[in-house]
Amino acid sequence: MNCEDVRTKLIDYYEGELDKKEQNLMEIHLRGCGRCLVELDQVIHTLELVLHSFSVPELPEVFWSQFTVNVMNSIRKEKEKSPVPFQRFRLPRIEFGFANVALAALLLLVLGFLGYRGYIDFFKDRHLTEKVAQKQEVQVQKPEVNVLVKMLQEDPQSDENVLNSILDGMTLDKVEDIIDYELVLLEMNSVFDMSDVDGTEAYVESLLKNLDEKEKEILLSKLHNMI
Repeated sequence: MNCEDVRTKLIDYYEGELDKKEQNLMEIHLRGCGRCLVELDQVIHTLELVLHSFSVPELPEVFWSQFTVNVMNSIRKEKEKSPVPFQRFRLPRIEFGFANVALAALLLLVLGFLGYRGYIDFFKDRHLTEKVAQKQEVQVQKPEVNVLVKMLQEDPQSDENVLNSILDGMTLDKVEDIIDYELVLLEMNSVFDMSDVDGTEAYVESLLKNLDEKEKEILLSKLHNMI
């Protein structure tokens, strides 16, 4: 290994990025070449100076505890100062794969009550209310509503079965209803217990599996506008 080769690899050598063979060759050369050894010392000095100059001081713990609150307060103040038409945030047409990723992220951000308990309680209330209303107005109910209400009445503890039944019939309207329901709770200053939130990719994907590409774009635009 000659001096030119060594000098082009001094930074990699210092950072331990070379394989074992190249590292040994570098060390052999540096032991016998004073000029390259001096240049290595200059490289080390320069890198340490740069790193020290750009070092970021450790932030106090109280900063992180208030970080989210401060960000959201700033966003709200900006919205109050200069409301921006939704058209300025219009999203370009997105591919199917990206829609899934974006929707998953936004759903986890917006739907703070996506735990089993809050999610199932919402649909229990929804379907039981539907049952009463339909009995008053229409004598014949949809079969799928009958099945779900009967399941809830016979076995209120079968949360997993109820959840699976709900997810199998998930539509864009139902996902939007969840969002609207949460906004009502937020306006009532309700607090969600985040300890049971299921944020797994599989769970979020189950909410979206019955939506086509156009419906995903609609939902993504709505969520984007909300935040």
